[in-house]
Amino acid sequence: MLFTFPHAFKTVRAAEQCAGVGFDSNANMWWRDEALAFACTENDSSGGSDGETAYLDVLLKTLPVFALWGVGTALGEVPPYFVSYMARKAGTSNADMAEINDLRTKTNIVSRMQIWMLDFMEWGGFWGIVAMAAWPNAAFDMCGIVCGHLLFPLWKFLGATIIGKGFIKAPLQAVVFV
Repeated sequence: MLFTFPHAFKTVRAAEQCAGVGFDSNANMWWRDEALAFACTENDSSGGSDGETAYLDVLLKTLPVFALWGVGTALGEVPPYFVSYMARKAGTSNADMAEINDLRTKTNIVSRMQIWMLDFMEWGGFWGIVAMAAWPNAAFDMCGIVCGHLLFPLWKFLGATIIGKGFIKAPLQAVVFV
């Protein structure tokens, strides 16, 4: 959010100033000339007849950045999964899984919600992981730990996480931010 929101804001502001999306919204990345960033081009004809830019045009302009960010956050979920997976393969006990088993004995609402989330993910498999990754979930590391402990294949965990975070959650956040 700290990366995507400012980018969406600058893109929307530039679209309003340029009355279109004929500007380079990525010029300030990867050691390129920052003076070119969000600068209007002379041959921009994407604005409407009233000088306003269509919402969909601005959304499509920001979508690649949001999708890339979502895929990056999905890749960031691999370390908890991998540590838990390797611990289970090695036959060692996992402190995080012991903590999860302790949650089953608690009756407070937060513990019950966490247990529901984990049971749903185990029951739902691939699509359960997609569902958990597709909504803003600060406890998704726990999902990675559980998937590793359950010895889900990496393709299943990572594929579902990329779909949920990169192609559902991030584009929906782009819709809201734009």
